[in-house]
Amino acid sequence: MDDERSRTIPLSISLAGDFSAYEGLFSQRFPSYKRFEPGETIQGFSSEGTEYYYYICSGEAAFMFYDENGTVLTLSLHGPGIIVPLYRASGGTPMEAVTAFVAAGEVATIVIPKAELFELMCQNPDLWQCMSDAWCKWANYTLFRLVSNESSVRKRLCSFLLLHVQSNSEVVYSQEELAKALATSRESVSRALSDLRSEGIVDVSRGRVKILSYDRLAHLSMYVTRQDS
Repeated sequence: MDDERSRTIPLSISLAGDFSAYEGLFSQRFPSYKRFEPGETIQGFSSEGTEYYYYICSGEAAFMFYDENGTVLTLSLHGPGIIVPLYRASGGTPMEAVTAFVAAGEVATIVIPKAELFELMCQNPDLWQCMSDAWCKWANYTLFRLVSNESSVRKRLCSFLLLHVQSNSEVVYSQEELAKALATSRESVSRALSDLRSEGIVDVSRGRVKILSYDRLAHLSMYVTRQDS
C-alpha cells in the first residue's frame, strides 16, 4: 500500500523556474544578503503582503501551508536558483496568511525589494518570461501534489512524466528517483512502467523514460477525466 504519500519530496528547478542565469545580475543590482537559520520563516504566514523576495543562493526552503484542519504540512522543497515567493502584483491575499517558505536548513539569499524586481522585469523581457514560465510550472506542480493523494501510482506516474518531459520526449529520472517523487516504492514504479511499456506508451532505459504516445499518456493521467458512455 502507498502509506507514505504525505512524505515531503524535493521540488526540482524544472518545476519551479530556474533563475540561476540572473544570479550575477541580482547580486549587482541588489547588494543586500540575508541568511536564515533552520526553521526560520523566510516569507509567509502573514496577511500583510510581500515587500521582499528572496533569491536562494544556497540551502533549501520548504513551502508549507495550513490544511483545513489547521495542521501545517510541507508541500515541497525549493533549492538554489529559485525566487521565493514567485512575483505577484497583488499583496495581502488570504493565501499568504496560510502559506509560508521556511528554511529547511541554513539558507543564504539575495534580498530583492518588490518594486525593484518589477522594474527589473520590465527592463528585461527574458526575466519576465522566466517568471511567467515559473508560475505555470509551479501551478501545475501544486495541482499535481494536492490531488495526487487520491490517485493510483499509475495515474500519478503518468501525470509526473507529463510534467517533467523534455523537448526530446524524455524524462531523465531513475526509477528510484521516480519512487521518491511519487512517495511510493521502487517496485510499484517498476510495475507501472512495465505496464506502460508493454502498451507501447513509453520506452524505458537506465535513468530515463521516453514518451512514445503523449495522447495515451495524457489519457491515463489525472489531467484528463474520462466519462463512461
